[in-house]
Order: sequence, then C-alpha cells, then structure tokens
Amino acid sequence: MKNIIVASLVFAVAFVAVSALIIMANWEFRDIWAFDFTPRPVKKVVTHKVVFASKDYWKIQKYMDDTFKPALLDTLHKMYFKKKIDTVYEVVVKDKALLKSLDKAMKTALAKDNVIKQKDSQIKKLEDEKKALKEKFKTKIDEDYIAWVKSNAKLLSSLEPSRAAKILQIYSDNVAHDLIFAMKKKQAADILSYLTPQKIAKITRSK
Repeated sequence: MKNIIVASLVFAVAFVAVSALIIMANWEFRDIWAFDFTPRPVKKVVTHKVVFASKDYWKIQKYMDDTFKPALLDTLHKMYFKKKIDTVYEVVVKDKALLKSLDKAMKTALAKDNVIKQKDSQIKKLEDEKKALKEKFKTKIDEDYIAWVKSNAKLLSSLEPSRAAKILQIYSDNVAHDLIFAMKKKQAADILSYLTPQKIAKITRSK
C-alpha cells in the first residue's frame, strides 16, 4: 500500500512538471506539435505620440478646473466623511473678497475671545484681592475682640462676684462664655455661683 502511494505521488509530480514544460515550450516556440522550434517573434509595442493643439489644451485645462476637480472633491467627501457636501471649490478659490471676509470674521472672533479671557482674569484677580482683604479684616476683628474680652474679664474679676454676675447676664451666652473662660478658675467659679443652674449650663456649653 505504501509503495502504491509513493508511486502515485511520483507520477503526479512528473505529470505536473511535464505539463509545465510543454506550456512553457509552447509560449517560447512557434509550434512544438509540428516540431517547429523556431522562437516566436517578439511583438513590438507601437506608441503613438498625442499632440494637442493649443485651444484643445486650454479646453482640457478648463474641464479639469471647472468640472473634474469639484466632482473629485465631492466624491472624496462622500467616501470619507459620509456627508453630502455641496461643492464650493469655485466660489472659495475665486472669490477673494469672501476669503478676506472669512479671515476678518475669524480674527474678530479670536479678538473677542481674548478680551473675554482678559476680563475673566481681571475678575479672578479682584475676587482674590477681596478674599484677602476679608481675611485680613476678619483677623483684625478677632484680634480686637480678644483684646476686649481680656480687658473686660479683668474688669469683672475686680468686682464683687454678685455684681459681676449681674453684668455678665447682660451679654449673650457666647460672649459670657468667652469672659468666664478668660478669668482665673476661682474668680469664674465665684461669679458663676450667683447664676442659676440653667444660665450656667448655657454659658459653659456655648460655642
């Protein structure tokens, strides 16, 4: 069985090789079947020079500019952008006034955009300055308030506890809280002893 397969393969390869040689010989020689092994003549390619008259050249040039190029542009747009775009090739290229108008409009739009950006920058700068002044003013108020609390806490500490307690009730709970905690513990305790438990609770838990 193996010998049969090998013999078949050899026969197939030999058949293909002989067929190829016959085909090549038939291309190379006139008629191998008639034993005419004269080489086939090489066909010469005859070229013709085309000469256009001047008027024909300009007709072709006009056709290329007026018809072929716009049509080509439309075809490329349809192929690659998949949108139907009317040809404006002639108008855009030939109408210089339109090009100048488009250029001017673009420059105007860019100038407006720059103005808007400058105004935004100025507004941001003013907002930053306002924020800085606000922080500075707040710091100044805090410093003045702290100084006031220390001064009044010292003044209340020098009074009789009962009288200091009456004055303390005039202030809001938050202010009273700051005054009490600015005093020494013993003086604060003496003043608080003249207040009601409810008032003491409000003052000590304020803030």
